[in-house]
Amino acid sequence: MKIKTLIITCIFISIFSAKADNVVDKSKKTLIKNFNATKLILTPPKIALKKMNDILDQINNECCEDNFKEINKLKKIKNQIDKCINANCQKYVLPIYNPFKPPLKVVVLSKLDIVNDLLLNNEKLKYDNLIKSAKFDSEKDISSFKEKNKKLKLTVDKMLKNYQTRISKLKEENKKLNENFDIAYEMLSKPKQKKLDKILE
Repeated sequence: MKIKTLIITCIFISIFSAKADNVVDKSKKTLIKNFNATKLILTPPKIALKKMNDILDQINNECCEDNFKEINKLKKIKNQIDKCINANCQKYVLPIYNPFKPPLKVVVLSKLDIVNDLLLNNEKLKYDNLIKSAKFDSEKDISSFKEKNKKLKLTVDKMLKNYQTRISKLKEENKKLNENFDIAYEMLSKPKQKKLDKILE
């Protein structure tokens, strides 16, 4: 009888522990999401506007190939950026908002990295299209083609390098946020931890 009780207790503790871990993970994700949104809201208007204008210039100057499959996704984000600029949404700096309906400034600024990824995909496609469309009659034609397209290849390589740098930076920031959250969470008393868990549900 005692063994049966012990087994049931162990199962209960295991289930409770798994649920507690799940709540903490969910709390972390919500806290990080809210922190990032607040950080974007507090981006100074001039900097936010410059970022939006820079990305619009990139879209207008670098995009898009006829067979670029993600063009509709890019156009949708471009329209959001235009709408944001026209509404002067970059001036919004109050970190008070409905988490289910964040301000347009947050929506747009959070999508700038997505635009960079889409532009990178278009550059790779542009390079592939050039390779496929090239017709070579001799070795001389091949070397001439390669010479002309060195600049494009350098652009692609540079963008890939920037992309990898950004991924590393985001991973590092995410790791730091998780570590800081864990430290802050452990410093709270048990009642405050429970209260925070309820707020972040």
